[in-house]
Amino acid sequence: MASVMPRLRSVALLVGALLATLSLTACEETGVDAVVTGIVDGDTIDVEYDGQERRVRLLNIDTPETVDPDVDPECLGPEATQFLESQIPPGTEVRLESDEEPTDQYGRYLAGVFLGDTLINAEIARAGLGAAVLYEPNSRFYDAVLTAQEEAQAAERGQYDSTTECTLPARLAATTASADEVTGAVPTESASLEDLESYGEELAAAIATVAVLAEVFDGDRSRFPLVAFPDGDLTRMRGSVQDRSDALEQLSRDNEAAVQAEEARLAEVQRQAEEEAERRAAEEEAERQAAEEEAERAAAEREAAAAAERERERDRQAEQSQNSGSSGSSGSSGSSDSSESSGSSGGYDRYTGCRDYGSTLPPNAVDEQGRPYTKIDC
Repeated sequence: MASVMPRLRSVALLVGALLATLSLTACEETGVDAVVTGIVDGDTIDVEYDGQERRVRLLNIDTPETVDPDVDPECLGPEATQFLESQIPPGTEVRLESDEEPTDQYGRYLAGVFLGDTLINAEIARAGLGAAVLYEPNSRFYDAVLTAQEEAQAAERGQYDSTTECTLPARLAATTASADEVTGAVPTESASLEDLESYGEELAAAIATVAVLAEVFDGDRSRFPLVAFPDGDLTRMRGSVQDRSDALEQLSRDNEAAVQAEEARLAEVQRQAEEEAERRAAEEEAERQAAEEEAERAAAEREAAAAAERERERDRQAEQSQNSGSSGSSGSSGSSDSSESSGSSGGYDRYTGCRDYGSTLPPNAVDEQGRPYTKIDC
């Protein structure tokens, strides 16, 4: 009994495969009516026909990714899913028509999905929510989808709408406008170092933003967002980004040179200011020392004058003492002599003529303060 069970399972699998093949063959020849049971994403649905649940991948149309766990939902991916659900919500009867290869490597049925005479594959592209793709040998619906895509691009719908923030045209417009604003705000020749450094930061931010978009344009053209645009348009848009990148890079180099020049100028100004400060400090020190030396010299002169005066005073007192002694010893010679001596070198004699103090001439009189002097001609 145990040996019979594996054989039964094998037979069941073969029968299932045969039924699926017969069903697909019939669909290839005449199409098949099915009922939508679910919307997987913008280009994939689940249907039921002949009592079977099948997953259907819409032919010749690709929409932004939303269900890949390794990739963030792409621009307008959720909108594509919502659009498809609005066209053929669960419970809708549709007709599936296949092409040369009815299934893909994942076992999904490949078909054009019709709602009456309307090809839903093309309607997705007409809304600007998908792109025409060609996977040979299945090309049956490609032209219809491509025509719808071109209509959407001409009308700037969906992926071609420059007012929808995440779309490629919107990102290009925002990036180029931002770059143009920065390139148009070059500091003047009299700009300060702070202004130059601030502008350098703006340039760096703009360069980084442009680089992000350039990386998008350098990506896989078989994936969104690039797959939705003709090669000529992509080349033109990539060139616009490159032009901004080149201009910003050149401005960055020029600004860096200006920063270095301004730093050098400020350093030179600082050096000159320091030299001037040192020179002034040296001058002030020299002036201080000169004033100090002058004060010392004046003090020395005053001290010398005072010392000389003291010396003269000592000499005067010594001479006066000597004269007084001489007058005392000669007092016995008579009163007439004493009176004569007193008039010539004794006390103050009220002389009002010119006098010579402290010269080499011998003093011959005493003034009213008792100082010896020499009477001279005026």
